[in-house]
Amino acid sequence: MQRRLLAEAVYRNVTGQIQSGKTPPILLVTIDKASARQIDAYKTERIDRTYLARLIHQAVNLKPTVIGVDYFLDKRTYKEDDKALSMAIQDAVQQHNTRFIFGSREDSIEGEVGITPEIAPLNRLMQGRINFTPWYVELPSANTDCVKSCPFAYLLALTHAATEAFPANTLPQARLQGSVSLRTQLVHKIQQLSTTNQKLMFVKHAQLLPLTQSSKALNDIYQYLDQRWLQPIIDFSIPPEDVYRRIPAKDFLTSESIASNSHKFKQQIVLIIPYAYEEAGVTTGSDNFQAPLATIYWREKQSQNQIRRSDEILPGGEAHAYVVHHLLSQRLVKPIPDLWMIGVGVLLGKGLALLLSSKSRYESRKWLVLLVVATGAYGLAGLQVFVSGAILLPYFFPLVVFWIYLVPTLRRALYERL
Repeated sequence: MQRRLLAEAVYRNVTGQIQSGKTPPILLVTIDKASARQIDAYKTERIDRTYLARLIHQAVNLKPTVIGVDYFLDKRTYKEDDKALSMAIQDAVQQHNTRFIFGSREDSIEGEVGITPEIAPLNRLMQGRINFTPWYVELPSANTDCVKSCPFAYLLALTHAATEAFPANTLPQARLQGSVSLRTQLVHKIQQLSTTNQKLMFVKHAQLLPLTQSSKALNDIYQYLDQRWLQPIIDFSIPPEDVYRRIPAKDFLTSESIASNSHKFKQQIVLIIPYAYEEAGVTTGSDNFQAPLATIYWREKQSQNQIRRSDEILPGGEAHAYVVHHLLSQRLVKPIPDLWMIGVGVLLGKGLALLLSSKSRYESRKWLVLLVVATGAYGLAGLQVFVSGAILLPYFFPLVVFWIYLVPTLRRALYERL
């Protein structure tokens, strides 16, 4: 999969199939190593809540549709820290009706565990689970909604699309009082309202297929074979600058260009994430993944082949940004399972082998040339179908099986009929 996405990235670049010039939907505020050093976050097991409060104050000025915070704040810390963040959220809710989404996780005993109530109750903000399987798009289960549990990136996209589709006073607002969670209110309201907005309808109906989930027994087999049939993948062949604009947190707090160009960021998603410092994650370093080959390819092009060690890390928040982009751009790449196409390769290979067994040496040569050309054409078609149709057709193993059936027949036809 990694090599295939790398091939797709190169193909996009060579053929110029890149959406350059468009404003990406996400402003990615990254608390990187340099920013973390300012607050000693890289030496602690928690992020400084007062620093998050400062980032939120700055982000609110941009009037985003939603602010996402890819941090898991389930534990109480110093009262001053929690109070500073709580006041930042409260001020944003009261003065700007800002919507927030924080990270949560699924616990087998406690259910959804998220932001501590001392910072803000769930009638004031929303939370979505940040757990995900690299590198697949996490979606709600078939025939369910986001009331009980909702993926973090999906909830960001749903909230943004709903904010664009409906007038501001139509959707539920965050409240300082009340017992019903804001996420529940929002999901129910979206279900009740009718709309022709294609973006919202796409996000609303984006769900995991029953085949993807299937029964527990099949899920165990999927995990053993490392297969998630028809579950959309994250398309890292798209260059990062088409997905988000990135700015380090330390620059976000001081940059004058942010204030002077705030109109460019209005109605965007502001996503605050940890970025490749050693302590990032629910457990130390758990948010730092090995960057896919396609991502490294784009980073090398941006930095003119001066790749750094940190460029080989992909933070989980960046993967969430890609998922949000895919949902808002109505592009979910469905991978056709290898086993399915291997079955097709078996049928085609065996069928052609039977057909060619009776052909003359001259006819077999023509068939050989035709099949070699067809193999190359299938590869090019697969690259383009991925870009244009958001379908990933397996290439290597189906063709290997296909030629395993053909080679003995072609060899006999070409060399034994002299």
